[in-house]
Amino acid sequence: MLLSLSNVDVVYGGVIQVLRSANIQVREGQMVVLLGANGAGKTTTLRAVSGLLHADQGAVTAGRIAFDGQDITGADPAAIFRKGIVQVLEGRRVLEHLTVRQNLMVGAHLRRDGAEVRADLERVFGYFPRLRALLGRTAGYLSGGEMQMLLIGRALMARPRLLILDEPSMGLAPVLVEQLFDTIGRIRAEERLTVLMVEQNARAAIARCDYGYVMEGGRIVLHGTRAELMGNQDVQEFYLGLSGGDRPSYREVKHYRRRKRWLG
Repeated sequence: MLLSLSNVDVVYGGVIQVLRSANIQVREGQMVVLLGANGAGKTTTLRAVSGLLHADQGAVTAGRIAFDGQDITGADPAAIFRKGIVQVLEGRRVLEHLTVRQNLMVGAHLRRDGAEVRADLERVFGYFPRLRALLGRTAGYLSGGEMQMLLIGRALMARPRLLILDEPSMGLAPVLVEQLFDTIGRIRAEERLTVLMVEQNARAAIARCDYGYVMEGGRIVLHGTRAELMGNQDVQEFYLGLSGGDRPSYREVKHYRRRKRWLG
C-alpha cells in the first residue's frame, strides 16, 4: 500500500470540520479517483495528503496519513514533496510571468542530475509535443489546455511517485478532455506512476480508474473497483446520467435518496 488515510478528520480554523473519519487506500501503480459534489471534502483530502492544509488554516485533528509506510500526518509540504508526492492544484496555477521552459524547470529545482533532467524534459515533450514549440512563451498567455499540459509536465519533472491531480479537465473542451485523460493513462503506464485524482467528469474518470471513492459531507459513502462503480445504481443515476426512463427530477430527490441508501 503506497498511501493510506486511516480515520482522518480535518478541521479548518479550529471549528469547521470538513473530513470525518476518512479511510482511503491507494496501492502502488493504481489510479484512484475521488468523486462527490462541491463541498464534499475531495480537495481537502488531497491537501491533507500533500500538506497544503496550513495555507487555509486547516489541520488533521485525528487519524493518520501514511506514505510508503511512513507517517506524514501534518508534515511540512516541502518534506512531503521530497518523498515523491506532487500535487497539480486546481485552477491552472502556472507561474504566469515565467516562460514555459522556466516553469518546467521549477519542477526540477531540487534535482542535481543535469543529464537526467534534460532527458526527462524530452520525455515531457513526448507526452505534450505542443510544449516544445512554446518553450519561450510567457506562461500567462497560454490557453487553458496548454496550461494544463504545462502543469502536468512540471509535476513530472519532479519525478513523483504519487501524482495528485485536482480537477485536471476543468474548463477544457470535450475533445481536449479525452486527449488529456488518454495522455494521463499513457504517462501512468510508461512512468509506472500512482495517481490520485479528483475529477468532475465522472464518466471519464471512472472509465480509466482502478478504484474509486464517493464522498458526501466529508465522509466516504461508497467505494469500489471500476466495475463495481459502473454497475452501481446510485453512481449510474447521480454521476453517469444513466437513470433510464421517465423519472422525477433528481435535483430535488437525489440528496434524500443518497443519504437513505448510503448512510442507512
